[in-house]
Amino acid sequence: MLEDLLLLITATAVMLGSPGPAPLSLAASGAAFGARRSAPFLAGILTGLLLVAALAAVGVGPLIAQGGLLTRLLFGVSLLYFGYVAWKIAFQPALAPSEARGKAPTLADGFVLNITNPKAYAAFAALYAGFSLPIDNAPLRLSATGAVSFFIAVLVDSFWLLAGGAAAPLFGKPKTGRVLRICLAVLMLGAVAISIAAAMR
Repeated sequence: MLEDLLLLITATAVMLGSPGPAPLSLAASGAAFGARRSAPFLAGILTGLLLVAALAAVGVGPLIAQGGLLTRLLFGVSLLYFGYVAWKIAFQPALAPSEARGKAPTLADGFVLNITNPKAYAAFAALYAGFSLPIDNAPLRLSATGAVSFFIAVLVDSFWLLAGGAAAPLFGKPKTGRVLRICLAVLMLGAVAISIAAAMR
């Protein structure tokens, strides 16, 4: 059981903690607005992830991976919404986070961002299929696997936000800050595109 738990923790950290759309958006928001002002964004991302975990447990994850109109619609909304968040981050005025006049991404932004995030569905579908805890009762197995994975997601997403917040002083310099914010926004959109391309295979 311990070996299975460690394997699940490692797989979750790699799948949900690697530089994907949500982690990069958290780092970018933390850098542009500060970790404290971005805390509601983190809460929204985690709330959305909780819903994704539940939907993947009842089979929505594999359904999305199969393609079709629902998948294309989700991916279209995902690109548009990530584009909106990327624009908000990229064109935030070059001020220190405590002085930033722009509105930081909200709880609602984070929630919508993650429920339209194809990587989140694919990750939970893979975790349930390949790394479930060895529990005979199927509902209990899925619940326990989802709970452990969500706890690890809280840790890794918080790390990305705090890492971005630690880099915030660099983003207060006009030229450097603008270039760094645009680079993070482009990386975030690139991660979305890669996630969509992988899910569409």
